[in-house]
Amino acid sequence: MPSNWTMVAALAASTAAVASSVVAITTVIATYRNDKRARTTLKVDVLLRLMNDFDSPRMHDNRSYAANTIRLGLDKKGLDDVLDFFETVELFIKKGCLDDEMVWHTFYHWLHGYFEAGKDMLIQIKREDSSAYTDCRKLHARLVEMEKEDAGLPPES
Repeated sequence: MPSNWTMVAALAASTAAVASSVVAITTVIATYRNDKRARTTLKVDVLLRLMNDFDSPRMHDNRSYAANTIRLGLDKKGLDDVLDFFETVELFIKKGCLDDEMVWHTFYHWLHGYFEAGKDMLIQIKREDSSAYTDCRKLHARLVEMEKEDAGLPPES
């Protein structure tokens, strides 16, 4: 028959193993939560920086020039700076620095407005260079679907 001390030692070892497992699991959960918070903080920071850039005097001039380009039928190059901005937004989404919901909420109406008003120019740009602004077009398509879903409209098939 084993001695009481052997049983106590076995019980202590088992308790220590369970406690170590609990500590390890708690550490993993805490690390995951901190990492998730850090990623969310990064996304908000990137979004705020993009908003500041979009509202800057330089981009205001670029957006005004793009609107006049569309309205007056000027050289399609007038859209470049605005579409390049949205190409960068899509890149940040691909890299995980932003997500679609944040961009939809912040920039959908701007992007959609340029796409609707400038659709003839965008068709011409695509005809001349099928790879031009592909990221921007993909972003617009996703955001349109999100807008439809938000409005309770069926998605396009």
